Amino acid sequence: MSSLDEITKDYEALINLPADADGNAKRARGFAFERLLNKLFIHDKLEPRAGYKPAGEQIDGSIYFDGRIYLLEAKWHADPLPASTLYQFKGKVDGKLLGTLGIFISMSG
Repeated sequence: MSSLDEITKDYEALINLPADADGNAKRARGFAFERLLNKLFIHDKLEPRAGYKPAGEQIDGSIYFDGRIYLLEAKWHADPLPASTLYQFKGKVDGKLLGTLGIFISMSG
């Protein structure tokens, strides 16, 4: 299990990616952000599940809390995200079992 100090160190490495980094580095940061969140959820005993790709979509992960499953969407973009991004995630959540909820975490502009 990661300590909060390790998680903080990982986060600081992510926020220090140069603004002029190439697309591959930025995509790698997005996946590293998902792993960082997973470590944080493990630390908080939220029983995280890794991301997966069912046909036609991608789920960044999920957690189990208080008897419910929460789907996770994690984004890291330079600019604020449009509302349509949230609506797209809502569609993913609505397409799952009744009672499934979603958590959208954005590190955007």
